[in-house]
Amino acid sequence: MTDLSTPPPAWTTPAAEMSDATPPGGQGVRAAFDGETPGLSEIAFTGGFYTVLTLGLYRFWYATDLRRQLWHRSSLGGAPFEYVGTVKEIFVGFLIMLTLLTPIYVLFYLSEFYPDDDLGQWAGIGFLVSVFFFSGFATYRARRYRLSRTLWRGVRFGQTGSAVVYALRNFGWLILSVVTLGLAVPFWRASQERMRINNTWYGDRRFASTASGWALIPRFLVYLLPVLGPLAAASANVFLTHPYDFLAEQVSTLLAGDQPDPSLVPDLKRVTWSFLWACVGAFLLWPFYRTGELRRFIGRVRLGETRFRSDLTAWAVYKSYLAFALTFGLTSVIVGLLLYLMLSHRDGRVDTQETRYLVITIIGYALTYWLFGALRLVMLTAPVWGKLVGSVTVEGIEHLDTVSARRDPSSATGDDYAGGYDVGAL
Repeated sequence: MTDLSTPPPAWTTPAAEMSDATPPGGQGVRAAFDGETPGLSEIAFTGGFYTVLTLGLYRFWYATDLRRQLWHRSSLGGAPFEYVGTVKEIFVGFLIMLTLLTPIYVLFYLSEFYPDDDLGQWAGIGFLVSVFFFSGFATYRARRYRLSRTLWRGVRFGQTGSAVVYALRNFGWLILSVVTLGLAVPFWRASQERMRINNTWYGDRRFASTASGWALIPRFLVYLLPVLGPLAAASANVFLTHPYDFLAEQVSTLLAGDQPDPSLVPDLKRVTWSFLWACVGAFLLWPFYRTGELRRFIGRVRLGETRFRSDLTAWAVYKSYLAFALTFGLTSVIVGLLLYLMLSHRDGRVDTQETRYLVITIIGYALTYWLFGALRLVMLTAPVWGKLVGSVTVEGIEHLDTVSARRDPSSATGDDYAGGYDVGAL
Protein backbone atom coordinates (compact mmCIF):
# COMPACT_ATOMS: atom_id res chain seq x y z
CA MET A 1 0.00 0.00 0.00
CA THR A 2 1.03 3.57 -0.60
CA ASP A 3 3.17 5.15 2.08
CA LEU A 4 1.29 8.15 3.41
CA SER A 5 3.48 8.90 6.38
CA THR A 6 5.11 11.81 4.57
CA PRO A 7 3.47 14.50 2.46
CA PRO A 8 4.13 14.65 -1.28
CA PRO A 9 7.06 16.76 -2.49
CA ALA A 10 6.58 20.43 -3.12
CA TRP A 11 6.37 20.77 -6.88
CA THR A 12 7.52 24.07 -8.34
CA THR A 13 7.11 23.85 -12.08
CA PRO A 14 7.42 26.90 -14.34
CA ALA A 15 3.78 26.45 -15.45
CA ALA A 16 2.55 26.68 -11.88
CA GLU A 17 4.67 29.72 -11.14
CA MET A 18 3.43 31.55 -14.24
CA SER A 19 -0.23 30.87 -13.48
CA ASP A 20 0.18 32.17 -9.93
CA ALA A 21 1.13 35.58 -11.25
CA THR A 22 -1.14 38.61 -11.38
CA PRO A 23 -3.68 38.13 -14.20
CA PRO A 24 -3.08 40.45 -17.14
CA GLY A 25 -5.49 43.35 -17.42
CA GLY A 26 -6.74 43.11 -13.84
CA GLN A 27 -5.77 43.16 -10.23
CA GLY A 28 -5.43 40.15 -8.00
CA VAL A 29 -3.59 36.84 -7.83
CA ARG A 30 -4.77 33.87 -9.84
CA ALA A 31 -4.81 30.43 -8.25
CA ALA A 32 -2.96 27.63 -10.02
CA PHE A 33 -3.15 23.89 -10.53
CA ASP A 34 -0.07 21.85 -11.44
CA GLY A 35 -1.38 19.25 -13.88
CA GLU A 36 1.93 18.46 -15.52
CA THR A 37 3.80 16.74 -12.69
CA PRO A 38 3.60 12.96 -13.20
CA GLY A 39 2.15 10.68 -10.56
CA LEU A 40 -1.59 11.25 -10.71
CA SER A 41 -2.18 8.58 -13.35
CA GLU A 42 -0.20 6.09 -11.30
CA ILE A 43 -2.38 6.80 -8.26
CA ALA A 44 -5.54 6.48 -10.35
CA PHE A 45 -4.73 3.14 -11.96
CA THR A 46 -2.86 1.46 -9.11
CA GLY A 47 -5.24 2.79 -6.45
CA GLY A 48 -8.26 1.71 -8.44
CA PHE A 49 -6.72 -1.72 -9.08
CA TYR A 50 -5.99 -2.32 -5.39
CA THR A 51 -9.51 -1.10 -4.51
CA VAL A 52 -11.04 -3.70 -6.83
CA LEU A 53 -8.60 -6.38 -5.68
CA THR A 54 -9.42 -5.81 -1.99
CA LEU A 55 -13.19 -5.47 -2.66
CA GLY A 56 -13.16 -1.81 -1.66
CA LEU A 57 -10.96 -1.95 1.43
CA TYR A 58 -8.10 -0.01 -0.19
CA ARG A 59 -10.41 2.93 -1.00
CA PHE A 60 -9.47 4.61 2.31
CA TRP A 61 -5.79 4.70 1.33
CA TYR A 62 -6.73 5.63 -2.23
CA ALA A 63 -8.88 8.57 -1.12
CA THR A 64 -6.25 9.91 1.27
CA ASP A 65 -3.41 9.63 -1.24
CA LEU A 66 -5.50 11.22 -3.98
CA ARG A 67 -6.57 14.18 -1.86
CA ARG A 68 -3.01 14.88 -0.79
CA GLN A 69 -1.98 14.99 -4.44
CA LEU A 70 -4.83 17.21 -5.64
CA TRP A 71 -4.61 19.60 -2.70
CA HIS A 72 -0.83 19.97 -3.04
CA ARG A 73 -1.07 20.55 -6.79
CA SER A 74 -3.41 23.49 -6.08
CA SER A 75 -1.73 26.71 -5.02
CA LEU A 76 -2.43 30.38 -4.38
CA GLY A 77 0.21 33.06 -4.34
CA GLY A 78 2.88 30.37 -4.78
CA ALA A 79 1.83 28.54 -1.59
CA PRO A 80 0.30 25.07 -2.10
CA PHE A 81 -2.66 23.78 -0.13
CA GLU A 82 -2.16 20.85 2.24
CA TYR A 83 -4.41 17.92 3.10
CA VAL A 84 -3.60 16.43 6.51
CA GLY A 85 -6.39 13.88 6.86
CA THR A 86 -5.49 10.27 7.65
CA VAL A 87 -6.66 6.83 6.56
CA LYS A 88 -7.78 6.03 10.09
CA GLU A 89 -10.07 9.05 10.23
CA ILE A 90 -11.84 8.15 6.99
CA PHE A 91 -12.18 4.52 8.08
CA VAL A 92 -13.73 5.50 11.42
CA GLY A 93 -16.08 7.85 9.57
CA PHE A 94 -17.08 4.96 7.32
CA LEU A 95 -17.93 2.79 10.35
CA ILE A 96 -20.01 5.60 11.85
CA MET A 97 -21.81 5.96 8.52
CA LEU A 98 -22.73 2.26 8.55
CA THR A 99 -24.18 2.65 12.03
CA LEU A 100 -26.24 5.67 11.00
CA LEU A 101 -27.50 3.86 7.91
CA THR A 102 -28.79 0.81 9.82
CA PRO A 103 -32.31 2.24 10.43
CA ILE A 104 -32.49 3.23 6.75
CA TYR A 105 -31.61 -0.33 5.69
CA VAL A 106 -34.34 -1.65 8.01
CA LEU A 107 -36.92 0.60 6.33
CA PHE A 108 -35.77 -0.57 2.91
CA TYR A 109 -36.12 -4.26 3.76
CA LEU A 110 -39.55 -3.70 5.33
CA SER A 111 -40.72 -1.99 2.15
CA GLU A 112 -39.44 -4.93 0.08
CA PHE A 113 -40.86 -7.73 2.25
CA TYR A 114 -44.28 -6.11 2.81
CA PRO A 115 -44.93 -4.16 -0.42
CA ASP A 116 -48.73 -4.50 -0.23
CA ASP A 117 -49.17 -3.80 3.47
CA ASP A 118 -49.48 -0.42 5.15
CA LEU A 119 -46.29 -1.20 7.04
CA GLY A 120 -44.33 -1.73 3.84
CA GLN A 121 -45.75 1.36 2.16
CA TRP A 122 -45.01 3.62 5.12
CA ALA A 123 -41.54 2.04 5.36
CA GLY A 124 -40.97 2.85 1.69
CA ILE A 125 -41.91 6.49 2.24
CA GLY A 126 -39.71 6.60 5.35
CA PHE A 127 -36.84 5.08 3.37
CA LEU A 128 -37.00 7.75 0.65
CA VAL A 129 -37.26 10.58 3.18
CA SER A 130 -34.40 9.15 5.27
CA VAL A 131 -32.11 8.73 2.26
CA PHE A 132 -32.61 12.31 1.14
CA PHE A 133 -32.21 13.68 4.66
CA PHE A 134 -29.04 11.65 5.25
CA SER A 135 -27.54 12.77 1.93
CA GLY A 136 -27.75 16.42 3.03
CA PHE A 137 -26.47 15.57 6.51
CA ALA A 138 -23.53 13.53 5.14
CA THR A 139 -22.61 16.16 2.55
CA TYR A 140 -22.34 18.91 5.17
CA ARG A 141 -20.34 16.76 7.58
CA ALA A 142 -18.03 15.61 4.78
CA ARG A 143 -17.34 19.21 3.81
CA ARG A 144 -16.61 20.08 7.45
CA TYR A 145 -14.13 17.24 7.71
CA ARG A 146 -12.30 18.08 4.48
CA LEU A 147 -12.04 21.76 5.38
CA SER A 148 -10.74 20.94 8.85
CA ARG A 149 -7.97 18.88 7.20
CA THR A 150 -7.06 21.60 4.68
CA LEU A 151 -4.25 24.10 5.34
CA TRP A 152 -2.85 27.02 3.42
CA ARG A 153 0.25 28.83 4.64
CA GLY A 154 0.04 26.57 7.68
CA VAL A 155 -3.38 27.90 8.73
CA ARG A 156 -6.31 25.51 8.91
CA PHE A 157 -9.73 25.99 7.35
CA GLY A 158 -12.86 25.04 9.25
CA GLN A 159 -16.63 24.88 9.19
CA THR A 160 -19.22 25.49 11.89
CA GLY A 161 -23.00 25.15 11.75
CA SER A 162 -25.38 22.22 12.16
CA ALA A 163 -25.54 19.38 9.63
CA VAL A 164 -29.04 18.56 10.91
CA VAL A 165 -30.24 22.10 10.14
CA TYR A 166 -28.62 21.91 6.71
CA ALA A 167 -30.39 18.61 5.98
CA LEU A 168 -33.76 19.95 7.18
CA ARG A 169 -33.38 23.04 5.03
CA ASN A 170 -32.48 20.78 2.11
CA PHE A 171 -35.67 18.79 2.61
CA GLY A 172 -37.82 21.91 2.88
CA TRP A 173 -36.37 23.36 -0.30
CA LEU A 174 -36.98 20.06 -2.10
CA ILE A 175 -40.69 20.20 -1.28
CA LEU A 176 -40.89 23.84 -2.39
CA SER A 177 -39.07 23.02 -5.64
CA VAL A 178 -41.53 20.22 -6.42
CA VAL A 179 -44.50 22.49 -5.71
CA THR A 180 -43.09 25.22 -7.99
CA LEU A 181 -42.17 22.72 -10.76
CA GLY A 182 -38.47 23.39 -10.30
CA LEU A 183 -38.52 27.19 -10.28
CA ALA A 184 -37.35 27.30 -6.65
CA VAL A 185 -34.16 25.35 -7.44
CA PRO A 186 -31.91 28.45 -7.93
CA PHE A 187 -33.12 29.87 -4.60
CA TRP A 188 -32.57 26.46 -2.97
CA ARG A 189 -28.99 26.28 -4.19
CA ALA A 190 -28.23 29.91 -3.32
CA SER A 191 -29.68 29.50 0.18
CA GLN A 192 -27.62 26.38 0.89
CA GLU A 193 -24.54 28.06 -0.56
CA ARG A 194 -24.93 30.97 1.84
CA MET A 195 -25.21 28.60 4.78
CA ARG A 196 -22.09 26.69 3.73
CA ILE A 197 -19.94 29.76 3.06
CA ASN A 198 -21.17 31.80 6.03
CA ASN A 199 -20.10 28.94 8.29
CA THR A 200 -16.67 28.54 6.64
CA TRP A 201 -13.53 29.83 8.33
CA TYR A 202 -9.93 30.41 7.38
CA GLY A 203 -8.09 30.62 10.66
CA ASP A 204 -9.86 33.21 12.81
CA ARG A 205 -11.49 34.90 9.81
CA ARG A 206 -14.95 34.01 8.61
CA PHE A 207 -16.11 33.82 5.00
CA ALA A 208 -19.30 35.56 3.90
CA SER A 209 -21.55 34.98 0.90
CA THR A 210 -24.31 37.08 -0.64
CA ALA A 211 -25.32 34.46 -3.25
CA SER A 212 -28.71 35.30 -4.77
CA GLY A 213 -31.22 33.01 -6.41
CA TRP A 214 -32.57 35.87 -8.52
CA ALA A 215 -29.20 36.21 -10.26
CA LEU A 216 -29.38 32.53 -11.28
CA ILE A 217 -32.92 32.59 -12.70
CA PRO A 218 -32.08 33.64 -16.31
CA ARG A 219 -29.43 30.93 -16.76
CA PHE A 220 -31.57 28.35 -14.98
CA LEU A 221 -34.48 29.02 -17.35
CA VAL A 222 -32.14 28.60 -20.33
CA TYR A 223 -31.19 25.25 -18.81
CA LEU A 224 -34.70 24.19 -17.77
CA LEU A 225 -36.75 25.05 -20.87
CA PRO A 226 -34.89 22.74 -23.32
CA VAL A 227 -35.02 19.95 -20.73
CA LEU A 228 -38.66 20.11 -19.63
CA GLY A 229 -40.17 22.04 -22.56
CA PRO A 230 -40.74 19.00 -24.84
CA LEU A 231 -42.16 16.96 -21.95
CA ALA A 232 -44.52 19.76 -20.93
CA ALA A 233 -45.68 20.20 -24.53
CA ALA A 234 -46.27 16.47 -25.05
CA SER A 235 -48.15 16.14 -21.76
CA ALA A 236 -50.28 19.22 -22.46
CA ASN A 237 -51.19 17.83 -25.88
CA VAL A 238 -52.51 14.64 -24.24
CA PHE A 239 -54.75 16.53 -21.81
CA LEU A 240 -55.98 19.03 -24.39
CA THR A 241 -56.89 16.50 -27.09
CA HIS A 242 -58.55 13.80 -24.98
CA PRO A 243 -61.49 14.00 -22.53
CA TYR A 244 -60.70 13.60 -18.84
CA ASP A 245 -62.95 10.55 -18.43
CA PHE A 246 -61.23 8.82 -21.33
CA LEU A 247 -57.76 9.48 -19.84
CA ALA A 248 -58.86 8.24 -16.41
CA GLU A 249 -60.13 5.04 -18.01
CA GLN A 250 -56.87 4.55 -19.92
CA VAL A 251 -54.82 5.05 -16.76
CA SER A 252 -56.84 2.30 -15.06
CA THR A 253 -56.25 0.09 -18.09
CA LEU A 254 -52.49 0.65 -17.98
CA LEU A 255 -52.35 0.00 -14.23
CA ALA A 256 -54.19 -3.28 -14.80
CA GLY A 257 -51.50 -4.32 -17.30
CA ASP A 258 -53.74 -4.12 -20.40
CA GLN A 259 -53.10 -2.32 -23.69
CA PRO A 260 -54.36 1.29 -23.97
CA ASP A 261 -56.66 2.56 -26.68
CA PRO A 262 -54.81 2.63 -30.07
CA SER A 263 -55.66 6.32 -30.53
CA LEU A 264 -53.64 7.13 -27.41
CA VAL A 265 -50.51 5.16 -28.32
CA PRO A 266 -48.82 7.87 -30.49
CA ASP A 267 -49.32 10.46 -27.74
CA LEU A 268 -47.94 8.10 -25.09
CA LYS A 269 -44.87 7.48 -27.26
CA ARG A 270 -44.23 11.21 -27.53
CA VAL A 271 -44.55 11.59 -23.76
CA THR A 272 -42.18 8.66 -23.21
CA TRP A 273 -39.54 10.01 -25.60
CA SER A 274 -39.87 13.48 -24.10
CA PHE A 275 -39.37 12.03 -20.62
CA LEU A 276 -36.25 10.17 -21.75
CA TRP A 277 -34.89 13.37 -23.28
CA ALA A 278 -35.61 15.22 -20.03
CA CYS A 279 -33.46 12.70 -18.14
CA VAL A 280 -30.62 12.78 -20.69
CA GLY A 281 -30.85 16.52 -21.32
CA ALA A 282 -30.75 17.34 -17.61
CA PHE A 283 -27.42 15.50 -17.42
CA LEU A 284 -25.94 16.88 -20.65
CA LEU A 285 -26.86 20.51 -19.99
CA TRP A 286 -26.01 20.54 -16.29
CA PRO A 287 -22.36 21.69 -16.80
CA PHE A 288 -23.72 24.69 -18.72
CA TYR A 289 -25.80 25.79 -15.74
CA ARG A 290 -23.34 24.71 -13.07
CA THR A 291 -20.39 26.71 -14.45
CA GLY A 292 -22.46 29.90 -14.54
CA GLU A 293 -23.69 29.19 -11.03
CA LEU A 294 -20.13 28.68 -9.77
CA ARG A 295 -18.96 31.96 -11.29
CA ARG A 296 -21.75 33.84 -9.55
CA PHE A 297 -21.27 32.02 -6.26
CA ILE A 298 -17.51 32.60 -6.23
CA GLY A 299 -18.00 36.27 -7.13
CA ARG A 300 -20.25 36.72 -4.08
CA VAL A 301 -17.71 35.34 -1.58
CA ARG A 302 -15.81 37.63 0.78
CA LEU A 303 -13.14 36.94 3.40
CA GLY A 304 -12.83 40.24 5.21
CA GLU A 305 -11.26 42.60 2.67
CA THR A 306 -10.37 39.74 0.34
CA ARG A 307 -12.58 39.09 -2.67
CA PHE A 308 -12.84 36.35 -5.27
CA ARG A 309 -13.90 35.97 -8.87
CA SER A 310 -13.89 33.19 -11.47
CA ASP A 311 -13.87 33.05 -15.27
CA LEU A 312 -14.67 29.34 -15.63
CA THR A 313 -16.50 28.56 -18.89
CA ALA A 314 -18.88 25.73 -19.76
CA TRP A 315 -16.84 24.84 -22.85
CA ALA A 316 -13.74 24.20 -20.73
CA VAL A 317 -15.71 21.63 -18.72
CA TYR A 318 -17.43 20.11 -21.76
CA LYS A 319 -14.06 19.41 -23.38
CA SER A 320 -13.08 17.24 -20.41
CA TYR A 321 -16.44 15.45 -20.48
CA LEU A 322 -16.11 14.79 -24.20
CA ALA A 323 -12.54 13.49 -23.92
CA PHE A 324 -13.55 11.18 -21.07
CA ALA A 325 -16.65 9.88 -22.88
CA LEU A 326 -14.75 9.11 -26.09
CA THR A 327 -11.84 7.44 -24.30
CA PHE A 328 -14.01 5.34 -22.00
CA GLY A 329 -16.35 4.42 -24.87
CA LEU A 330 -13.48 3.22 -27.05
CA THR A 331 -11.89 1.34 -24.15
CA SER A 332 -15.23 -0.32 -23.31
CA VAL A 333 -15.65 -1.50 -26.90
CA ILE A 334 -12.18 -3.07 -26.91
CA VAL A 335 -12.71 -4.77 -23.55
CA GLY A 336 -16.16 -5.94 -24.63
CA LEU A 337 -14.79 -7.52 -27.80
CA LEU A 338 -12.09 -9.33 -25.85
CA LEU A 339 -14.62 -10.69 -23.36
CA TYR A 340 -16.91 -11.76 -26.21
CA LEU A 341 -14.08 -13.67 -27.87
CA MET A 342 -13.32 -15.39 -24.58
CA LEU A 343 -16.98 -16.35 -24.09
CA SER A 344 -17.42 -17.56 -27.66
CA HIS A 345 -14.76 -20.26 -27.19
CA ARG A 346 -16.57 -23.54 -26.42
CA ASP A 347 -15.23 -26.97 -25.55
CA GLY A 348 -18.57 -28.84 -25.40
CA ARG A 349 -18.88 -29.15 -21.61
CA VAL A 350 -21.84 -27.23 -20.20
CA ASP A 351 -20.50 -26.96 -16.67
CA THR A 352 -17.17 -25.61 -17.86
CA GLN A 353 -18.92 -23.11 -20.16
CA GLU A 354 -21.19 -21.88 -17.35
CA THR A 355 -18.24 -21.52 -15.02
CA ARG A 356 -16.29 -19.63 -17.68
CA TYR A 357 -19.26 -17.33 -18.26
CA LEU A 358 -19.51 -16.54 -14.55
CA VAL A 359 -15.78 -15.90 -14.18
CA ILE A 360 -15.58 -13.70 -17.27
CA THR A 361 -18.67 -11.74 -16.20
CA ILE A 362 -17.06 -11.00 -12.83
CA ILE A 363 -13.82 -10.01 -14.56
CA GLY A 364 -15.77 -7.78 -16.95
CA TYR A 365 -17.50 -5.92 -14.12
CA ALA A 366 -14.21 -5.52 -12.26
CA LEU A 367 -12.41 -4.20 -15.36
CA THR A 368 -15.23 -1.78 -16.13
CA TYR A 369 -15.26 -0.44 -12.56
CA TRP A 370 -11.48 -0.08 -12.53
CA LEU A 371 -11.16 1.58 -15.94
CA PHE A 372 -14.15 3.87 -15.40
CA GLY A 373 -12.82 5.09 -12.04
CA ALA A 374 -9.24 5.56 -13.25
CA LEU A 375 -10.14 7.28 -16.52
CA ARG A 376 -12.71 9.47 -14.77
CA LEU A 377 -10.06 10.69 -12.35
CA VAL A 378 -7.36 11.28 -14.96
CA MET A 379 -9.53 12.74 -17.73
CA LEU A 380 -12.46 14.31 -15.87
CA THR A 381 -12.11 14.88 -12.12
CA ALA A 382 -8.54 16.20 -12.09
CA PRO A 383 -8.87 18.35 -15.26
CA VAL A 384 -12.15 19.91 -14.11
CA TRP A 385 -10.69 20.46 -10.64
CA GLY A 386 -7.67 22.12 -12.25
CA LYS A 387 -9.79 24.34 -14.50
CA LEU A 388 -11.93 25.45 -11.58
CA VAL A 389 -8.91 26.21 -9.38
CA GLY A 390 -7.11 27.99 -12.24
CA SER A 391 -10.16 30.13 -13.00
CA VAL A 392 -10.19 31.78 -9.56
CA THR A 393 -8.63 35.20 -9.00
CA VAL A 394 -8.16 36.54 -5.47
CA GLU A 395 -8.16 40.28 -4.87
CA GLY A 396 -6.68 41.66 -1.68
CA ILE A 397 -4.66 38.56 -0.84
CA GLU A 398 -2.32 40.73 1.24
CA HIS A 399 -5.07 41.07 3.86
CA LEU A 400 -4.67 37.36 4.64
CA ASP A 401 -1.18 37.95 6.08
CA THR A 402 -2.75 38.88 9.43
CA VAL A 403 -4.91 35.75 9.77
CA SER A 404 -4.26 33.71 12.92
CA ALA A 405 -5.04 30.05 13.57
CA ARG A 406 -8.26 29.26 15.45
CA ARG A 407 -8.09 27.18 18.60
CA ASP A 408 -11.36 25.34 18.07
CA PRO A 409 -10.82 21.57 18.31
CA SER A 410 -11.53 19.55 15.17
CA SER A 411 -13.09 16.09 15.14
CA ALA A 412 -10.57 13.30 15.63
CA THR A 413 -12.91 10.57 14.41
CA GLY A 414 -13.37 11.64 10.80
CA ASP A 415 -16.75 12.92 9.67
CA ASP A 416 -16.31 12.00 6.02
CA TYR A 417 -19.57 10.08 5.82
CA ALA A 418 -19.87 10.93 2.14
CA GLY A 419 -16.33 9.46 1.92
CA GLY A 420 -14.72 7.70 -0.98
CA TYR A 421 -12.70 9.75 -3.41
CA ASP A 422 -15.35 12.15 -4.65
CA VAL A 423 -13.16 15.16 -4.04
CA GLY A 424 -15.43 17.46 -6.05
CA ALA A 425 -17.35 18.52 -2.93
CA LEU A 426 -14.83 21.31 -2.30
